Order: sequence, then C-alpha cells, then structure tokens
Amino acid sequence: MDADQAVKVPETRSDIGIVMTDIQMGGSMDGLKLTHAIRKRWPSVILIVISARARPSQDELPAGTSFLSKPGSAADIEEALRQSSQQARQGRTMDRRAAPAVQNREGP
Repeated sequence: MDADQAVKVPETRSDIGIVMTDIQMGGSMDGLKLTHAIRKRWPSVILIVISARARPSQDELPAGTSFLSKPGSAADIEEALRQSSQQARQGRTMDRRAAPAVQNREGP
C-alpha cells in the first residue's frame, strides 16, 4: 500500500486507532507527509514512524508521534504503543517535545 492509498483507509473505516508507517513510501507523499495528513484529519490516531535510514527531528514529526529506528524489536513497538496510548487516555495535548521517544533495545 502506498501513502496515497493509506491516507484513504480511515475515510472508510472507523476502527483505525493506530498507524505505523515507514518514512520511505511510494505514492505522492512519504511517510512523514502521511502522518501529518492523518494527524490533521484524525487527531486521536496513534502514529508511529519507522525508518532504517532517515532520523527525523521531533520538529519534522506531527505532535505526539513516536519514532523507531529499524531494526526494532517487538518490545520497542510495544513500548511506543504503551506510551502513546497512555498519553491519549490521559487526554494530554502532546507538543512536539513531549512526543514519546523510544530507544531501540537492539541498537541505534
């Protein structure tokens, strides 16, 4: 699925609560643009961006978005989901500096 297709999924499904995307995607936008589009239209969706090459700054990510370097472990993903879910349940508005930062356990 490319980014253009992915951004349309929440339009037809109300059960999308989490989007995990690589930065490098096909289509007219990359994963970063995809997450900005989703955050703008569906602010409650938990967003996790992954990449083996790029390391975006917190300013490049939408507010409250987690970033994981590849290769990541299941535990890294679980921690990003836990942190993001906890902040969403608490109803806090997360600014860019407060976005969950998850350190990969298997290396950078």
